[in-house]
Amino acid sequence: MSNERANATDRQGRPSSAKTTTGRARGSLLLLALCLLTPSFWLLATVPPLWRDADAYNQLLHTPAQSTSSGHGLLYGLSVRVPLYVGYTIERKRGAEIAATTNFFDVPVLTDTGIGLLIVAQHVTLAGAGLALILLATSGIWMRFALALFFASNHLFYTFAHCVGSESLSMICLLLLAALGLRLVRHPEARTWKIWSLFAVVLFACLTTRYVNMLLAFLLPLTFLVLAMMQRDKGQVRHAATSILIGAACLVLARSSAEAVSRAGKFGYYSRIGFTFMWRVGFVQTVPEQQRAALLDRVAARTKAPDAQQVFAILREIIAEGKPLGSGTIFERVRAALPRAEKRSGPRRVHTALNTVAWAFLLPPTAEHWQTAQEDFSENRRLLLPEVSRFLFATTVYLWEYADKLPGVGHLSTFRENTPAGLMEKAQANPYLGLWSGLTLNGALLGSATSLGALVMVSVWRRRAGTAATAEGENRARDNILPIAVFAGLLVLIAMAMVEATALVGDLIPRYTLPLWEMAWVAGIIAVGGVGDALRSVRWAAGKAG
Repeated sequence: MSNERANATDRQGRPSSAKTTTGRARGSLLLLALCLLTPSFWLLATVPPLWRDADAYNQLLHTPAQSTSSGHGLLYGLSVRVPLYVGYTIERKRGAEIAATTNFFDVPVLTDTGIGLLIVAQHVTLAGAGLALILLATSGIWMRFALALFFASNHLFYTFAHCVGSESLSMICLLLLAALGLRLVRHPEARTWKIWSLFAVVLFACLTTRYVNMLLAFLLPLTFLVLAMMQRDKGQVRHAATSILIGAACLVLARSSAEAVSRAGKFGYYSRIGFTFMWRVGFVQTVPEQQRAALLDRVAARTKAPDAQQVFAILREIIAEGKPLGSGTIFERVRAALPRAEKRSGPRRVHTALNTVAWAFLLPPTAEHWQTAQEDFSENRRLLLPEVSRFLFATTVYLWEYADKLPGVGHLSTFRENTPAGLMEKAQANPYLGLWSGLTLNGALLGSATSLGALVMVSVWRRRAGTAATAEGENRARDNILPIAVFAGLLVLIAMAMVEATALVGDLIPRYTLPLWEMAWVAGIIAVGGVGDALRSVRWAAGKAG
């Protein structure tokens, strides 16, 4: 009778042991999700919603067309409308005294419920993206829990998820892109059009949140090309070609979408890299006076455009007056100096002139320009992880300082129930934000490099042990190590290129280092997960041989 019960099946014909296994798998997923959400629960209970300075304000309260036209990514301004509207509707039904709007899409009204729903949505999607990455990084349940704890210990992820601004969405999209890219690289059987299409959607989302994310279009092409050279496998060239086509299509679609939305709102859409560069051009004043004039003459000689030459003249004029080369001062003088034949052509002409000057400095960067960018990058790599997380508290305080110019947020709980000093005290006193208090970005990069080195060493050891050729064991553990190592390494290198590009174009502030922090952490997760699977495959093969 007991044997019959042991062999009994459920009503769907599945063995009871299979049902138990499925239940355990679901239970482990639930525990992993709970582990990843625990920091979110803590921040939601102890920290008010944070804001990424005036940029977040513009992305929420300006129309998507205006926000996109002014240089912000398209996707965040569109997607936030959903939780904001739901929150607005809930508070209206509760009878709250809030302003009515006839067109919420263009003129949203911010409410505590709407902002709260937005922050919760960001935390949930962060946990989902982290869970997807961990599940694909390793198949061992205990290793998954270890990696989940490691992921949850990085408060930078959760602080950005707790902040209003497009970088929060960009961070989540990068996690999803890394997870899907890992699946495509590691599992040849996953290279179906369904997975390729999903990867394309996520890449498009990355490109429409931050412009510097365009470098991510090179991630899979480079990975497959490196693998093709190392493995001498023509099949990898075909996958590289596929990823190149997808990347190019996403770049074109992202550009055309932003342009279409801007034009629909009767705004012009054009590059504003020159305006951003006004935060970097101040490096000229750090050059010794005897070399400064020669530097400006050398760069100005790279363009013959009259409007650009007018900008160079303005730069010389400001320097001669002994004033700093501030972005506001430069922009106002350039706008006043360039005559406008038509009202609508004026802004574009100013930005075209600034763009020309920026490209004159950037192609190629002068030695002085490059040195300044590297000094900024080096300084930011020495920042401690808690300092970067707490920087978002400082950007929130910025809104208090300019409250008169930013109406529509003063009634929210973040500003109504707190003070600038009190908010910064919360940042310092929060124990979670004190984790990894001695870790710099240099340390994180060293840690990811060490984990990748360990992955390579395990691969060499497996080959010497004679287990790498055990096809069945290798398929079971899913630990094709070379693709994992190449992909993880390129994640870090491309993130480094993103931060380098940011340092060359503008002033590098702590929050701009997020992609490199993120990819260093992700590379570590992928590498450690690969090491765990490789060791498990050795034990499995040894047990089968015994």
